[in-house]
Amino acid sequence: MCYNVSKELKERNIESIFISPGEDATKSLTKNNIDFKTLQQYKETIQNILEIEKPNIVITPHNLNPIGYLFVKNARKKYIPTLLLHEGGSEVSKYLRKKKPIRKKNVLRDIESKIPLTGMDKFELLLMKITKILRGKQFVAHNGSDYVAAMSPFAKQFLEELGIKANIVVTGQPRFDDIIKKEFNKPAIMKRLNLETRKKIVLILTSIFVVDGIWKSEKLESFISTLVNNLEKIEEVEPILKIHPRESVEYYKKIIGDRIKIFQDEDLYEIISVSDLIISLPSTTTVEALLFKKKILIPDFLTRKPYSEAFKTVLGCKSHEEIIENVKKNLRKDIKREEANLSYYIYKDDGKSSGRVAKLIERICK
Repeated sequence: MCYNVSKELKERNIESIFISPGEDATKSLTKNNIDFKTLQQYKETIQNILEIEKPNIVITPHNLNPIGYLFVKNARKKYIPTLLLHEGGSEVSKYLRKKKPIRKKNVLRDIESKIPLTGMDKFELLLMKITKILRGKQFVAHNGSDYVAAMSPFAKQFLEELGIKANIVVTGQPRFDDIIKKEFNKPAIMKRLNLETRKKIVLILTSIFVVDGIWKSEKLESFISTLVNNLEKIEEVEPILKIHPRESVEYYKKIIGDRIKIFQDEDLYEIISVSDLIISLPSTTTVEALLFKKKILIPDFLTRKPYSEAFKTVLGCKSHEEIIENVKKNLRKDIKREEANLSYYIYKDDGKSSGRVAKLIERICK
C-alpha cells in the first residue's frame, strides 16, 4: 500500500522516507525490496527524528499503533500535517460479537525497547491506553491524524459515525491497484504452490480476531477444525488455508496438523486468483476476493449480525452444514451470482487509488 503511493509520489518529485517501527513492518519492507530505516538506527526520540528528517508530512498506515500514534502527536505539535492511510478492516467491528478486552501487554515498556520516550510521549501513551479502555468495544482505524485517505464511502461513513474530526477523503485502497494491474498466470502459480490441478481449490481466509484479543482462541479453533474436517470429506476439493502475516503457522498446525496446506508469507492475490471458492472470515480480504470476481461464503453464525448483508454476491451461511452445502453447489456450478455494489466498498476499481492518494498528499503539502 505505502510502496504504491511512494512510486506515485516519486513521479511527482516527492521523496518518501520509510521508517520501520517493528518486526512486522521490517519483514514487509524487506520482502518488497524497499529501502528503510529502523527506529533503533536513529537512537533518538520521535521529536528528534522529526527534527533530523524535517518532513513536509507524516503518513502512517498503523491502526492505533502506539508508535504511529506518537509520530502523529509529535508531528502535529510541530504543525507538520499528518495523514492516515486507511488499511480497511476497522469497519468490520460492527459485526463482531465480543467486546475487545484490555490487553495486559505493557505498552510503555514495549515502546521504550524500540525508541527513547520523552515524558510527554509517556503521558500520551498513557492517555491512549485510557482512551482504548474507555472505548474498548470500538476497533478504530484512526490515531488523531489531520487527514484520512479512506478506502471507500463505506469506510468514511463508519469513521464519521464514530465522531472522528479528521478531514476524511475517499481515495480508494492503493493496495487494490495490484489486483487491477497485475496479470496472474494460473498454471505457474498452481505449480509454484504445489496445488492439485484436477481439484477445486477452496481457500479459507482467516483474520486476526484472536491475535487482537477480539475472539477467544477456542471459538476460532472450533470453527477451523470443524470446517477442515467437513471439507476433507469432499473428494473433488483441495482445501487450503491463507493466514494473516501476524498469525502463527504453528498455532494452526496444532488445530489441523499437516492435513492441508497453510500459507502465510505467500502472495495473497496469487492465492486468491487460483482459488475456485473462498470461505472468508469478515475482513478486508472479502473485498479483495470480490475484485477477483470469486464466489465467497461467509460464516454469519460467528458474527453479531450478518456480515454477508454488506455484499449481494457474498453468500452468508448460518451453520457448518450450510457452508458444505454451498461448497457442493459450487462444484455443480449452481450458485447464482449477482453483481456486488463494489463502488460503495472500494470506491473505484480503476487501478488509480495510489495516484489519488499521492495527489491528496501533494495538495496537503502545498
